[in-house]
Amino acid sequence: VKEQWQKVHSPKSEQKPGEIITNSLGMKFAWIPPGTFLMGSPKDEKDREGYEGADETQHKITLTKGFFMSVHQATRGQFAAFVEKSGYKTQAEQERGAYFRTGNEWKLDPARNWRNPGFEQTDDHPVVCVSWNDSVAFAKWLAEREKKSFRLPTEAEWEYACRAGTKTPFHFGETISTD
Repeated sequence: VKEQWQKVHSPKSEQKPGEIITNSLGMKFAWIPPGTFLMGSPKDEKDREGYEGADETQHKITLTKGFFMSVHQATRGQFAAFVEKSGYKTQAEQERGAYFRTGNEWKLDPARNWRNPGFEQTDDHPVVCVSWNDSVAFAKWLAEREKKSFRLPTEAEWEYACRAGTKTPFHFGETISTD
């Protein structure tokens, strides 16, 4: 699950776009100011059709409050600190394991989870094989630890932050590769 954790914060009037704060785990959060943008993609956008979720009709969204959003995904080490201090067990550990992709299909492997994703990782890599529920539990624990409010971003907040003021399919331009 590719999630970023977000810190909800009552902004100071002097908050600047992109201002960075760091929490006790070393997670960096950037200030995202309020604003308006077109969420979704135009019907004629290249490669829009043919994938799940292709119905993303553009519509105007206004975010009336700014927020801090994690600059990077939570790392395996940060998630390990949560698990160690809280005793939390992820859904993959409690249930039937985690899914992995092989060719064109997804397979469930009971041996896979965030501790054993099926490939080498260090504590500096993004945590993998965690569910939305695991992410919410991490944010709740982080809020208790930091004595501040943390939550996952909404879909609109996520897209607004990712677009970074651009109107192209990617914040860096029209295509993801030069091919």
